[in-house]
Amino acid sequence: MFTLIENRFVYSPEPRGVQSVLLGGDRIEKIGEVDKRAIKASVLDLDVVDASDCLVAPGLIDPHQHLLGGSGEEGFSSQTPEFFLRELAVAGVTTVVGCLGVDTTTKTMSGLLARAKALDEEGLTAVGAPTLSRRRYDLSRRSKRPLSMVGV
Repeated sequence: MFTLIENRFVYSPEPRGVQSVLLGGDRIEKIGEVDKRAIKASVLDLDVVDASDCLVAPGLIDPHQHLLGGSGEEGFSSQTPEFFLRELAVAGVTTVVGCLGVDTTTKTMSGLLARAKALDEEGLTAVGAPTLSRRRYDLSRRSKRPLSMVGV
């Protein structure tokens, strides 16, 4: 299966002007002039995408994303929700490294790895990385239940 993206300004990452991009499966086969008739005349399947209203650029790598949501350093009420594929994809992110935050009580490494695997199954390259911070944060001050110190 081949996909031909036509009629748009291409960055690869340098500006290349208005070009065609030929994809073969999940690989870029060619950037530049493509003989669409020759491909269609062959036994190869070809989808043509008119990208007139788009910008064609390499996918972005987000090296630090709290996939399970922000930990809420001001307490549990300041936590942010987890990220979903659409939020990353519309920003041009194709690869993401998921990180834990300061809350390792409600957000765990196994949960992070599961979220990264789910995103990977949806087509985004995603990995989970352990938190590298040495900070410690006491969430028990803000909780109605006693919690231990959390952090790495």
